[in-house]
Amino acid sequence: MKKDKVTVVTVAYNAADCIEKTILSVIGQTYSNIEYIIIDGKSTDGTLDLVNKYSKKISKVISEKDNGIFDAMNKGISYATGDWIIFMNAGDTFYDDKVIEKILEEKIDDNVGVIHGEVNTTKGILKMVPFYKRKRKLVPMGICHQSIFVRNELAKRILFDRKYKVAADYNMIHKIYEMGYKFLHKDIVVANYDLRGFSARNALLQYVETAEICMARKNLSYYLLYAFVFVKSIIKRILIG
Repeated sequence: MKKDKVTVVTVAYNAADCIEKTILSVIGQTYSNIEYIIIDGKSTDGTLDLVNKYSKKISKVISEKDNGIFDAMNKGISYATGDWIIFMNAGDTFYDDKVIEKILEEKIDDNVGVIHGEVNTTKGILKMVPFYKRKRKLVPMGICHQSIFVRNELAKRILFDRKYKVAADYNMIHKIYEMGYKFLHKDIVVANYDLRGFSARNALLQYVETAEICMARKNLSYYLLYAFVFVKSIIKRILIG
């Protein structure tokens, strides 16, 4: 049986302090049919020196200025030739060297648009409830993007909408769900995830964008939850310093 091709995309900008561990976790995968693409935002800190160190194991490197992370991720999609795409951006790592092999060990039905698993954090394995299993309308995605494999053809058709500064990944996944494609959850830890990531640092904006994606009504419940997220984000900033 022919193995599906997986495109792993790493987006980076001035990531000399963390990109090497990401590269090693990708090229160390035991799965045999991987395309690896690195999209660099014209780094000036030695990132490309580290990338070039592993050039023989990287399919394509693009280094040019971009208009933010989702613009760079869209570039990655445009170059991807795999059946599936997963983003493992600078600083992210696969949980172990057999992740992709375990995810695709069985044939995936054609009507599955998204495969997703779990992520490991400093607080242990993060178990979340994905949005499509929740009864309430205004809910977070409930899936970490580091654990998501998206069909290439769907990613190319939808792309990341750059009007969303934080939740463009949710917008894409939500649209795929609305199109009627199935989501396949596998009880496999896919990646190591930093709880202090970009979304966590922009919780209020993420809430506003999530509400728009979910087409939530701006009623009393909306504003009460907005206030809760606002206060929580202030407390978190104070504690983090």
